[in-house]
Amino acid sequence: MRPISVYASEFRQLACDVQWDGQALCDHFRRGLRSEIKNLLLNFPEPTSLSQAITQAVSCDNRLFELRQEERATSRWKPSSRSPPSSSYDDPVLMQIDRARAPPLTEGERRYRRTNRLCLYCGASTHLIRFCPIKNNQRQISTNNTTRRPQQRENDGVQLQ
Repeated sequence: MRPISVYASEFRQLACDVQWDGQALCDHFRRGLRSEIKNLLLNFPEPTSLSQAITQAVSCDNRLFELRQEERATSRWKPSSRSPPSSSYDDPVLMQIDRARAPPLTEGERRYRRTNRLCLYCGASTHLIRFCPIKNNQRQISTNNTTRRPQQRENDGVQLQ
């Protein structure tokens, strides 16, 4: 379940140690691919070199990644049929915190990060955006910081600010 780019890099390193022709390398490369990539490769012409096989596989992997991202985005933003909760005086209210955001990625940077399976938020290679500790930390801060509306103290009648 690792990115094709990582698999291809490791495969090329191992290919240097064997004396196989291009067709044998292509066949062995394809055997190590995930079945969903193999299914997409049916739509491509037969590769004539290992480089062409890798290019095709990376293209399929990128398409699948984009498809998964689109599916997640559309499933996340489906309108809710629930009515909004009624708010009472004692319900916690989320604090409105202005947060400086990083500038949006250029299309070239976004494509580069997707191709190399880098986090779209911070650019690290150790995780994807879903597991980004920086983004998740900021999300936790905004959801954990709650405040209550002013209440009266029981003993002195002074409102808290």
